[in-house]
Amino acid sequence: MEGVPFEPLLVGVSGGCDSMVLVDRLYREGYDIAIAHVHHGLREASDEEARFIKDWAATRKISFFMTRLDWTGRTSSQAACREARYAFFERIMEETGRSRLVLAHHQDDQIETLLIQLVRGEAQVDGIPVIRPFGNGWLHRPLLHESKQALLDYAWQHEVPWREDASNAETTYLRNQIRHTILPPLRDIRPGFEQATAAAAHARQQIMREQATFVAIYLERCKEENGIPIARILELPTDLQRLVLPALTGETFSSEMIRHFVTWLRVDKGSDEVY
Repeated sequence: MEGVPFEPLLVGVSGGCDSMVLVDRLYREGYDIAIAHVHHGLREASDEEARFIKDWAATRKISFFMTRLDWTGRTSSQAACREARYAFFERIMEETGRSRLVLAHHQDDQIETLLIQLVRGEAQVDGIPVIRPFGNGWLHRPLLHESKQALLDYAWQHEVPWREDASNAETTYLRNQIRHTILPPLRDIRPGFEQATAAAAHARQQIMREQATFVAIYLERCKEENGIPIARILELPTDLQRLVLPALTGETFSSEMIRHFVTWLRVDKGSDEVY
């Protein structure tokens, strides 16, 4: 599969069409794969979905790892579910020594994410990256350039079974609202807009990677005995100042946190240093 190195992989599988197509393709192409599944504990159908994935994996002698989330005493928000999923994926990567996590986000997900970023007024509107650091290795999303329809066509052609999550048809959450009420009119207004929009996001991500590399090299050159003078950071354009905190820590931060950091840099910090 393009962009995915031929190394042992951990594949996040929900049981839906997207992830089942992904794991089927990786299996057919001969990758060494293990499956990680998260039972969110929120729907009755999740029990059957977990058994379905486990049986599919067992038939093909693929390692299967699963966790069931417990929401006792806490709220099962989308953010909480996502945080728990990724924590589980990271733990299994560490336990199995697999440094590559592969997820099934596709082009339609990319468009939805771009619109969500716009609606929320985020500073960076660049969508979902194809690859990014994660845990002890990397997270890959090799289907980002493929449409949902292309994945459905593959599933029908190759008789790939899947389970449909009924909650995907609801409009409770912003992503589903965009999927069901915003995207259809956009397709009517400009058929095929998804490819151009996804390509623009990809180009923006390439620019961001190049800028991040530049900032990392710049900060290394600015290092002094007691740290990096903030005055040197302030010499960078604002767009590049926003990349300093991730470059220094190796972590990802929200747009709000980045704004706070840039503001902090500019408030009476000219003679200070960061470490």
